[in-house]
Amino acid sequence: LRLVLADDVCSSACRASQRCSRAAGSLVFTLGELRQEMKLAFGSCLTEPLDSLAYWLINRQVVLSPLPGTAGPGSIMAIPAGGMGVPATEAAASWSLSEVLRQALDEEVDGQPALVIRAVRAQSLQSSVAKMLEDVTRQQAAIVPACIGTYHLIGPEFKTSFEKKHIVKVGSDDCEQRDWTHLASFKVLRRPRTPQDKAVCVGEAEGTWTWRVAQKENCSGQALNVSWIHRDTFWVDPNATGTEMCVRFKQNKPGPMLRWSRWEVIPRKQHSAPCSREKHGFKG
Repeated sequence: LRLVLADDVCSSACRASQRCSRAAGSLVFTLGELRQEMKLAFGSCLTEPLDSLAYWLINRQVVLSPLPGTAGPGSIMAIPAGGMGVPATEAAASWSLSEVLRQALDEEVDGQPALVIRAVRAQSLQSSVAKMLEDVTRQQAAIVPACIGTYHLIGPEFKTSFEKKHIVKVGSDDCEQRDWTHLASFKVLRRPRTPQDKAVCVGEAEGTWTWRVAQKENCSGQALNVSWIHRDTFWVDPNATGTEMCVRFKQNKPGPMLRWSRWEVIPRKQHSAPCSREKHGFKG
C-alpha cells in the first residue's frame, strides 16, 4: 500500500527531499484509519488540515475510485453522485475503501504496490469527478450479469403446456435452481453512468411468485391488476449492442386467472418474431 501527497498538499521542503510518498505502516480499512495513517506518515509535510483532504484510490489497472474526506466533524463533503458510485457517508466511504483494498490485495503479488492512495484537496477531487461524469469514456461501467429462468405452471387452471412464469435475477449468470430452468443471461449496468442510461426494475407478486419487469426504478405497486413487491433495479445503455431482449406481458381476464397476469423476458432470437407480436398470450 503506497501513500502519496499531491504537490499542492505537500510542503516545498518535503517535495525537495522527496518525502511526499511512502509505504503505509499498516493496512487501512476505514476512513478514520486512513486519516491516522496519513498523519503518521507525513506529519509536518502536510500543508492542509486532514479534514480538508480527499483521496484517489488507484489500482494496478490505473482505475481511479474517488474517496471523499470529511468536510467537518461527522460529515462527508458532497460530490456529484452520478455514475461514479461516490460514497455519501462516513460508513459508505469506509466500506468503499475496504472493498477496493480487498480486491487489490486479491491480485497476484509482483513486488509493485497493490494500491496507491493519493491525497488531494477536497475541492480538486470534486472538480475532477464532475469532469469525469461528463465523459462516459472515462468511467468504468459497473457491468454485472443478469439471468432469466422459467418455471412450468402446472394445474387445472392452466390449459396448455406453454404456460410458464419467468424470473430475472440481477448479479447471476445462471438461473438454474430448484425447479427453475435457466433460459438465458445478459449483461446490465448495476448503476447509471449518465442520465441517458435507462432504469429497469423487477418485482414479484406474493402467492404466485410471478415477476414484473418495467422501465422504471421501482416496481412496487399495482400493475395488470396485481400487487407487486419491488425486488431489484438495473440500468441499460440505450446504445448497447448486446442480445436484443423481448419484454412482454400477459393480461388475464377478471376471475381466478387474473392473479397470474405477469411479464416475461426472452431473447429476441428465441421469439422468432417481432417483440410486439403476440405469442402464447404475451404481448409486447
